Amino acid sequence: VCINVDNVLSSCSSSRRYKDNIQSMSGGLNLISRLTPVTFDWKESRVSDLGLIAEEVAEVEPLLVTHNKTGAIEGVKYDQLSVVLINAVKEQQEQIKALQQQIKEQKAEIEAFRELVCSQNPTAKICLK
Repeated sequence: VCINVDNVLSSCSSSRRYKDNIQSMSGGLNLISRLTPVTFDWKESRVSDLGLIAEEVAEVEPLLVTHNKTGAIEGVKYDQLSVVLINAVKEQQEQIKALQQQIKEQKAEIEAFRELVCSQNPTAKICLK
């Protein structure tokens, strides 16, 4: 069971047949890095908890909050954060691949430099392995 955009309980469906104007979402690491997790106590129950402040989330990504009947920000769509996290993980994987390629290239450059040094000075410390 989900709460739809009208704040009404409805069934949760992810099928393409219920969607129009489908576009790739680009938010990921940048969006996540702008969210600020907090700890707090609920006013009514005094129970300690953790989460996000909905008004702050709305400043970062309005699609991640719910509104009440008067239009005031009411809550965070915590279940939708997983979609953003998917993009963040994908972005990090691309960063890791790029770094791995850089390391591979640097190792090749170091090896070429070592070979050059050793060809001219075979007794250099770098050549004595």
